Amino acid sequence: MQLDERKTKILQAIIRNYLETGEPVGSRTISKYTDLNLSSATIRNEMADLEELGYIVQPHTSAGRIPSDQGYRFYVDCMMEQKEQEVVEMKEMLLERQDRMENLLKQVAFEMSDKLGEAGLDVRMNLTEEKVILPLDSQKTYRIYENLFGNIAKYALPGTRVYVNGFRIGDTVIITLKNISAQEITVDSSELTERFVRGDASRNTEGSGLGLAIAKSFMEL
Repeated sequence: MQLDERKTKILQAIIRNYLETGEPVGSRTISKYTDLNLSSATIRNEMADLEELGYIVQPHTSAGRIPSDQGYRFYVDCMMEQKEQEVVEMKEMLLERQDRMENLLKQVAFEMSDKLGEAGLDVRMNLTEEKVILPLDSQKTYRIYENLFGNIAKYALPGTRVYVNGFRIGDTVIITLKNISAQEITVDSSELTERFVRGDASRNTEGSGLGLAIAKSFMEL
């Protein structure tokens, strides 16, 4: 027989209380530990049904009930089902985050469209349509995109295209923003963030590199 929600909650409360105290559990105790808002008489009737079905037993006539082996098995099965449901819900939540991540990228590009347009920059997006799981902090991700687009607006060669690509290689998702710099870059790419970090300390001139330094620090968190 499949237990209804009320019997299931009462059985779970009996088992949890018995595991905590090691003492037989009575109806009055259960009425305090559940959110059913049932009277002790109603709980006694449900406990009698559970006993008849073999989920709980009465060790002696004056005592409350304790779980049977069948009751324990049911409890473990319920816990496993709940855990599986939690996993499913977590995956769905992460998939939703992926949607927000992609939309966030488009949102930042849209909000920066005036600055990008003033520089005559044409943004071309090519993002994967595949669902991928990326547990990201949306606020920090927004800051990363905002800083990158801000640097592109400042330092890209006017009248050129900006390419935003998102693709997957195995278990890795890669997002790239590429543009043509207005000025020739004469240092190795590995030195750029160090130059930016040193620039952040002084911040005496515009373009100290604060944006990319923030983006780099956020990516490392």
